[in-house]
Amino acid sequence: MKHIALIAACTFLASAVALAASGEKLIVPPYPGDPAWKNITNKGNAEQQLLEWIPASQSEADIHDILTEQIFFAAKGADPATFVTNFLNGAAQACDHVRVNGPKRNSENGYPVAYAQVYCAHQKGTSLDVDIFLKAIAGRDALYVVQREFRHPMQPGAVPGVIDVPKGQEAAMNARLALQVAADRFLTAGVQLCPPPGKGAACPAKPKP
Repeated sequence: MKHIALIAACTFLASAVALAASGEKLIVPPYPGDPAWKNITNKGNAEQQLLEWIPASQSEADIHDILTEQIFFAAKGADPATFVTNFLNGAAQACDHVRVNGPKRNSENGYPVAYAQVYCAHQKGTSLDVDIFLKAIAGRDALYVVQREFRHPMQPGAVPGVIDVPKGQEAAMNARLALQVAADRFLTAGVQLCPPPGKGAACPAKPKP
């Protein structure tokens, strides 16, 4: 499957990694959906880990929505805003037209965080417009990246980040906006990195996206 600039993060990776886990834990709640989203990818090695989920109603041959989690062990200590900036630069090269919001820096549970949104009008080599919401967290053990991607049939002349509402399609557009609001809330409020007990600000017992 084709991702915008996702694998650009591999520039952080070294050929060999010494792992010394501190006990921190990435929390990625189940993505809201009924039935629950299904896991289609779960693979990794000493350098990185990749997990992907899609709605239960979609197939790998025709993905419209996807949640991706990546853990880059060799990039521990890297600046998450620099990662996000590199991602946004890659998106600009991958799209005919692009609009970005971010990176927005923050600190959560004692860890540096960066967040961004990407609106791509025509992803090159496809017939798609793509919206991506992205969160990167710099941990002691790894750089953690979670993104929610929306894929739509390309609209010729579309302005990135601006939804054109054809007459009679108001309900569909409102539903699309609601999904984006839910994705934003999921990443900003639900996805978080929790420190080991006694090593920093404690995570809420039950993160609520």
